[in-house]
Amino acid sequence: MCRIRWLLVLIVLVPFPGTSSAIQLHWSSGSSDLIFSSATRCTLVVQADPQEGALPSEWRLLWVADSCEIRPVPLAAQAACQQEVAEISNVSEPTSPADVAANLITATFCSAVSAPSTALYLLDLPAGSRGRFKVVALDPTDSDSNRVVQSAVATFNGGVETPFPSVILRASTVHRSTEFRLNAVGAGLADAWDFALAAPDGSWRQPLNVTSQGDEFITATASLAANVPACMVEAVGQNNAIAAASVPADPPPDLSAPSCPPEGDEFKMREVWPGHDPYLIQPKDFAFVPGGWTPGGTWTFHLFYIRKNQFLNPDNTEKNIGQNVCDS
Repeated sequence: MCRIRWLLVLIVLVPFPGTSSAIQLHWSSGSSDLIFSSATRCTLVVQADPQEGALPSEWRLLWVADSCEIRPVPLAAQAACQQEVAEISNVSEPTSPADVAANLITATFCSAVSAPSTALYLLDLPAGSRGRFKVVALDPTDSDSNRVVQSAVATFNGGVETPFPSVILRASTVHRSTEFRLNAVGAGLADAWDFALAAPDGSWRQPLNVTSQGDEFITATASLAANVPACMVEAVGQNNAIAAASVPADPPPDLSAPSCPPEGDEFKMREVWPGHDPYLIQPKDFAFVPGGWTPGGTWTFHLFYIRKNQFLNPDNTEKNIGQNVCDS
């Protein structure tokens, strides 16, 4: 038998102002397990706790299954949205590199109210299949988006023992020196390994050193001088399933106050030959090129210039290039 794993991110059409910090998951019968012997169409229910009132605006449905693929059935094209319940209006294939790496599809919901407390998945399950589901989301009551809420597990035909894949719900970075630090929040991260940054086009990969790790978080670092462009973070978890998320580009460094030695800029713009005029060699043409971060948190520039030796004929000095470094 073939085990198939998918992650689904579910985004409701309207922004929900709800404050749900607890999520229920069960079948339409109210049971946590569904038993069937022939192919069946069934309804999986995601519901906020009664005291919470509304579902979060985004969550992930994790699943593992044996001998079947899980793909929600969207509403008919002309069907109207219900008043109190959110239903799937569209299912989209992965588009971003992070979604492709994480094997993630997107289901969009619609509802006639702005803050429904219930969402429905219509599923077609074949005979002989079995599996289990779980919902995870960032806690909308946590302004820092560091807490994760998870539902109980719902199964069909007894479920399977295969662990759920890891998932990264949010990734943030701090990079203001050669130390690059990444914080990831998600679920099932305690078993994740091979943590790395990766270019969306696969052109480069930067391993990260995990410094702290739990089921819902990972903190990792690397020594990087250059600013990091927009990329994605990947973690290999249970059964070699990949958890991935987009990572924003580093903000540009603050270059408003360049630092120079007490002698002033002139010190950076001349060379000294022992026993000669200190201004014998001066730059003719020059260019500043961005360098990178230092361990102390300053940003460097490289100064490249033509070394004009006033003692020599210009033909003998125009091709000599000098280089120096300036911190900001």
